Amino acid sequence: MSGKKLSITDPTGTVQGLNTNVRYEKMDRDEAPKIEHRVGDIVVNFRSVHDDVVLLEGMIKKLWVDDQGVV
Repeated sequence: MSGKKLSITDPTGTVQGLNTNVRYEKMDRDEAPKIEHRVGDIVVNFRSVHDDVVLLEGMIKKLWVDDQGVV
């Protein structure tokens, strides 16, 4: 899906500098886009962590479970 374009403006003029063009995409899809950030020359990624252990793809799964823990 291609992104949508829109403009955010303040017609009242009460917020200075609030006139910008933005683009957004629907994020509720099966595979979320990979987001990267650079710290100097190093690429860092936003990942899930549990008890200081980085959880990689395939290390967890989600299931429907009731209040007694029955799957």
